[in-house]
Amino acid sequence: MKRSLLGAVVIVIVAACGASPAGSVSPSSSNAGGAAGLLADLQRAGAATSPQGTFAPDPLPGRGVLLCVNGEVVRLYVYSSTAERAQATARIDRNDPSHVGSAMVDWVGRPRFWQRDRIAVLYLGPTQATETLLTSVLGMPFARGQGGLPSQTEACR
Repeated sequence: MKRSLLGAVVIVIVAACGASPAGSVSPSSSNAGGAAGLLADLQRAGAATSPQGTFAPDPLPGRGVLLCVNGEVVRLYVYSSTAERAQATARIDRNDPSHVGSAMVDWVGRPRFWQRDRIAVLYLGPTQATETLLTSVLGMPFARGQGGLPSQTEACR
């Protein structure tokens, strides 16, 4: 009973994060866009994934959603439209993601950003396998930092 209730809660959270506007088409390989589409695509690629809650998305706008991907935290910035996501991600310096608009960010780790339909994805961890997985599902990162504060793998709760 507890397991089915937990499964229902996960489905509701993911569906709320990834509900597509009527008539929208996602460029992902799944039928769903947004966070739900990414979650489905990662699972199809063999990853163990689950929603982990939310985070304050500063310095970017949008809604911050945490995903656990193979035991590591991956951050999603969720937007109401592709245009809103494009406007937000245009503020990120592609060669130095510590510059976001007029803000300077001291990321804990080496930031890599991907974008797709209504989401931007941020991975700060050191694990090459996770970066490779995200790249296999999302394509090459559009912004990649060289530095950042030293990080350890940010494990999921």
